[in-house]
Amino acid sequence: MAAIQMTKNQQMAVEASGCPLLVSAAAGSGKTAVLSERALRLLTKEHPVSADRLMIVTFTTAAAEEMRRRIADKLSDAVRSHPKDANLRRQQMLLARAQISTIHALCASLVRDHFAELGLPGEMRIGDTARLDILRKEAAEEVILSHYEAEDASFLSLVEYYCADRNDSILADLMLRLYTYIRSFAFPKAWLSDALSMYEADLRTSEWVKELCVGVCDSASYAVFLMKKALDEMAGSNLFEKYAPSFQDDLAYFESVHAAAEQNDLDAVAGLSSSHKKTKLAPARAPIDPDFADQMKTLRQEAYKAVDGQLALLFDTEESTFPLERHEKDRQILLPQIRTLFSLTEELYEKIDEKKRAENLLDFSDLEHFSVQLLARKTEKGIEPTPLALSLRETVDELMVDECQDISEVQDTIFRMLSKDEKNLFMVGDVKQSIYRFRQAMPELFITRRERYEPYPPKTDTGALILLEKNFRSRDVVCEMTNGIFSQIMKKHTAEIEYDESEYLVPGASYFEHPEAVCEVLIADGTEDDEGETVSSMEREADMIAKKIRALYESRYLVKDGDSTRPLRFGDIAVLMRSPRNTAEVFANAMRKAGIPCLSTANDAFFTAYEVAVVRAFLRAAENPLDDVSLVSVMLSPIGGFDADQVTAVRLLRKDAPLYTALFAAATEEENVRCKTLLERLDLIRQKSLSDGVHAAVLELYLRTELPKLVYAFGDGEKKEENLKQFLQIAKQFEEFSSGGLTGFLHYLDRAEESGVTFDGNKTLDAHIDSVRILSIHASKGLEFPICIVASCAKRFSDQDLKRDYQMNASLGFSMKTYVRSELRGYVSLPMAAVRSKNRRELVAEEMRLFYVALTRAKEKLIFSMCEKNAASKLSRAALMAVSACPHAYEVCRAKSYSDWIYSVLLRQPQNVFGDLQPSVLVPHTDKQLPVRVTIDSARDTNEEEAQTHVSASPDDQMCTLLKERIAFLYPDAVLPSLPVKVTATELSKREADTIRLSERPRFLMDAGLTPAERGSALHAFMQFADYTAAASDLETEIARLCEKQYLTQAQCDALNRRAIGRFFSSKLYERMCHAQFLKREYSFIYEVSPELVAKEAYEIKEPIMLQGIADCVFKEEDGIVIVDYKTDYVTEESELRERYAMQLAIYKEAIAAQFSLPVKECLLYSLHLGRAIDACK
Repeated sequence: MAAIQMTKNQQMAVEASGCPLLVSAAAGSGKTAVLSERALRLLTKEHPVSADRLMIVTFTTAAAEEMRRRIADKLSDAVRSHPKDANLRRQQMLLARAQISTIHALCASLVRDHFAELGLPGEMRIGDTARLDILRKEAAEEVILSHYEAEDASFLSLVEYYCADRNDSILADLMLRLYTYIRSFAFPKAWLSDALSMYEADLRTSEWVKELCVGVCDSASYAVFLMKKALDEMAGSNLFEKYAPSFQDDLAYFESVHAAAEQNDLDAVAGLSSSHKKTKLAPARAPIDPDFADQMKTLRQEAYKAVDGQLALLFDTEESTFPLERHEKDRQILLPQIRTLFSLTEELYEKIDEKKRAENLLDFSDLEHFSVQLLARKTEKGIEPTPLALSLRETVDELMVDECQDISEVQDTIFRMLSKDEKNLFMVGDVKQSIYRFRQAMPELFITRRERYEPYPPKTDTGALILLEKNFRSRDVVCEMTNGIFSQIMKKHTAEIEYDESEYLVPGASYFEHPEAVCEVLIADGTEDDEGETVSSMEREADMIAKKIRALYESRYLVKDGDSTRPLRFGDIAVLMRSPRNTAEVFANAMRKAGIPCLSTANDAFFTAYEVAVVRAFLRAAENPLDDVSLVSVMLSPIGGFDADQVTAVRLLRKDAPLYTALFAAATEEENVRCKTLLERLDLIRQKSLSDGVHAAVLELYLRTELPKLVYAFGDGEKKEENLKQFLQIAKQFEEFSSGGLTGFLHYLDRAEESGVTFDGNKTLDAHIDSVRILSIHASKGLEFPICIVASCAKRFSDQDLKRDYQMNASLGFSMKTYVRSELRGYVSLPMAAVRSKNRRELVAEEMRLFYVALTRAKEKLIFSMCEKNAASKLSRAALMAVSACPHAYEVCRAKSYSDWIYSVLLRQPQNVFGDLQPSVLVPHTDKQLPVRVTIDSARDTNEEEAQTHVSASPDDQMCTLLKERIAFLYPDAVLPSLPVKVTATELSKREADTIRLSERPRFLMDAGLTPAERGSALHAFMQFADYTAAASDLETEIARLCEKQYLTQAQCDALNRRAIGRFFSSKLYERMCHAQFLKREYSFIYEVSPELVAKEAYEIKEPIMLQGIADCVFKEEDGIVIVDYKTDYVTEESELRERYAMQLAIYKEAIAAQFSLPVKECLLYSLHLGRAIDACK
């Protein structure tokens, strides 16, 4: 293995020691190499760390395995270079005992080693996600029900307050969300207690007021900038004299509000708000430009909109003082409801634990909390290590944590307890890539350490910071574009971190010169296609991207491959989306239409997938045949093979009865193989689930119907097959924790769907498949692609969580909307406004970090794409609001999409990048031009020169003659398309019968008993499924067994002709069968026959037709094979049976003789009605 050339800072990170260390590693800076090199150095230095005293925690299992492999390879290289070094060989042996794992594997090890101390049984296991979700939901319902039964007054008050006229399921949802949220903290119940105590503190000095004052400062500062811009724009114009007095008064007001808010002086802010009167502007008449006047009015309106919007969260603007009374009233309303909610949540916590313990289940969060229970205790002094933690510390010389920007508070507590006061703690990460706040990751933990630590080497032992800024992944243009965007929008106030020169990506990769390596912005303007038809913005953008990819591919765009170059492959391109669900398929279809192969990791709804719906419908129909909806679904599916007319024909048999009854009636006619087969399959799967379990039943369904192969006919076959495999796996997992059978499994699936559980199949994208990848930005983390297209940039950020009537935040606690039911109104209280404001800022910061991750996946070319309804209008408004060369914090935080940030930055470029759409408004610009090219694909563009010219032309006589000859052509084997590829022997003997033969209503569910045909079918079914030896000895016992196993219904058993069955077991034929050399029942075969057997007009066709048949019984005697077919027909003469079945038996004879390579000496029809065997081939 070649030695890695380290940069100065990388080498520093490898060798640093003596204090807590934090390595801030920019995208593509080689942090994995640094981690493995540091581990190797620890193992090989003068006073080495023993490998079994090394602990490395990674984010994923794959990363842990990769880290162990890298260290092992480096040790092997070292041993080859120094074969006599005893330490190296010792470290090789000890490496297997090194704790290199994920945080959950580490916690699992702790819990496993100390389960007795935790009071846990030794057989606890991680539960299936769907099962755990169902348990939680059941627990919430049980808690709520218990309080209803107890008629708990505080609970009923909460229900009345929060649910009112809504279903109380929303209370269960709130409890579950709160439960999930608090489990990200080391001491969940302590967080609830702290959150509750916030309502008892002084409101004026509360964190809520401080948060809202931050919002007022931002908005007032932005308003000041807008008013200054307006005054500068008007200076020297005729409008200045008209508007300047009002604008100057506004400016002074906004500056005063800003100053008061900075001091958290809400009384002063309230006084300013109530005393200020917005003046009416004087009319602007000619020669003043009305458009210019409107622009200035817009600036003023935006300034007031920003400030008034924030002030409205604090108080009614007409009040002259801070209305403490109103918020005291809110507190009195909210506090008892929140106290009750928290009490319910604690009860839910215990109930969920109880239910999990009953099934010996754990979830990953349990592992973390049990680890905290083992390692930490909360005291008045703070969080202190337990004796066990102090003991375990002595076994770890170095604790290394990868991706530390994405750890939660509970995980951070575990690391602090296992490390020696953090002095042997080495953490690596990049807070700009912290994108898992929805999993309760807390990037502020990284930020706090970063701000507290000194640059290495530090002057104290508090901690040291090392920056890895060099990027070894991307071209200089990609780095330059990334730096250009984020240096303007990623600020301490907007993203919790300042993107200054210390954070810049410094290009470290070597690339050849490429004239087209510029970054690009693609804008689909308008929502019309090439033919003027209105299309969705999603489809428009998808088509634009597909055309771009096709153009790059056909131009043989060169990309780096080792030390040389090669033409672009489809697999070099990734399309990244913020949320590909419900979107990726549109883009995939556009690419397929353009002939571009593509793969997607989008997690489409599992339960709504067609193939999954078919399997669920079949299982429902098998479990309950009277479920008409499921049965129709099965009949119309590939499993049933019916078309709508055939289903209608069956339905009409029994209009007023369940469909199953009608299906059974149709199936009694022997020629109706499709109906009979479906009923047999339903019965088989039902029996299989009873005898062997649900997993075996689903597997049998797949094997019998070949459904995994059939779904390929519907397109996207690999994905459908993967869903079917996942369904089979779910059935297997279900049986690990439940014995509920088929009914329980179907109930489990219903509950999982209601709970919003998502079942993910194997979504890994094979890197060796040459296809464009469509994936989420989250899924792209850790990956890299030569060309990245960041798509759907104009899609609005999701703010659904902000719209809830409750809000949670780590530092600001919990709040909910204030309802005054007596007045039928509700409003946002000050605490809720504050929590929502903080959550909004955190959401924007998270979106910004996601955007950074997307940009830094690109190696050679970065492309942004978006679709706008009216790009010119959006750009003009963005230009007008641009108050400085760098976007204002308020402007950045109020962005609704990535495109807002992109436009904000590009409008400030020294040169025009938008062409004709460049706004006329002057925008303060930066000094440096970014390497970007903007392409606008406008649906509004028309080009009369490209209009088609209509030419009148006479027909071509020669072409007309040729066309007539071709139209008149007759296919020589015209009958062939009408012939089936495969037929059954029964169909040959009953060629005149329809697929579905209509008959009278079956009476197996009626007092009158079965019809003669149905009694015959029952008798035939007995001959098919019975154990002959048992039946010959005790007929009634065998009949009872068949009924119990549901091979026959009770009505069928009652209708069996015992006398006819007895005659058979007393016959010479049965005696011969008992003494046969071998005997096969229900013997199936496939045999080639002449097409003439199917259609006389096909005598000239040479292609054979496959015949499929099932012989009731085949046995061998010394002188040949005997075929037996049981018949229940009501006849009086043997000749009737011979006439009906001679052809069928002749075919059986020919086919079975060929199958066994033995002569068939007899073909017997055993008439159960006549009680004797008839040789059909005489």
